[in-house]
Amino acid sequence: MQKWFFLFAFPLIFIKLRYKGSIIAAIVAWMLMYGSFALGAHTGKTGFIYAVLPLHGFCFTFFFVAGQLYVDEKAPSSLRNAAQGLIAFATYGVGKYLGTLVAGNVVDQYTTQGVHDWVSVWTVPFVMAVIILVGFVSLFRENLNTGSETGNT
Repeated sequence: MQKWFFLFAFPLIFIKLRYKGSIIAAIVAWMLMYGSFALGAHTGKTGFIYAVLPLHGFCFTFFFVAGQLYVDEKAPSSLRNAAQGLIAFATYGVGKYLGTLVAGNVVDQYTTQGVHDWVSVWTVPFVMAVIILVGFVSLFRENLNTGSETGNT
């Protein structure tokens, strides 16, 4: 349900945040999600877990939709279909496959005699999101003058 809300709200918020701001907001929301999961596991309070579940829709919309729009804007018109296919393959195919492998290994690493250390399990993606945020903020340069480059006015 929350994905639909954020999909409809996205265009209004995107006008202000643009690409970099939208993706940063999504990564920060992932940090809040994983941090809350770790905090919920640490305290035993399920309220932390339920409170941040709507953030999943926000993360999905602001990360994936902004990324797809960015690729669509930057790719030459003759390559747009291929570029969209490549980003879908990278995120929904390879990315999800590698994410599953990493997540499985993290859970295995923090499981002893069948007991999961959920605080550690959720801390790993939290730390990964922090690292990704720092890298993204440092390396991504959004050219706000893209209309003239792509022939759009």
